[in-house]
Amino acid sequence: MRGLAGKRVLVSGGSSGIGLATAQRFLEEGARVAIGGLDPAEVAGAVAGLSRYGEISGRAGDVSREDDVAQLTDGAAGALG
Repeated sequence: MRGLAGKRVLVSGGSSGIGLATAQRFLEEGARVAIGGLDPAEVAGAVAGLSRYGEISGRAGDVSREDDVAQLTDGAAGALG
């Protein structure tokens, strides 16, 4: 059994760089993951690439904007339960 099976994780900045690698590692450990990023196309590409590792969802938004953060967290809760 993987160490994070049954856990849910939200990674802001998860569509590139360290955030992307972090999201992949959480998936490999069995977590269900939602990612956020600024660029919608980049988020979609990251979700497509990470989907082979486990349950992943994504949403574009800017974490410096309160409305975007609310949409990101609501979207993650809706996708991951």
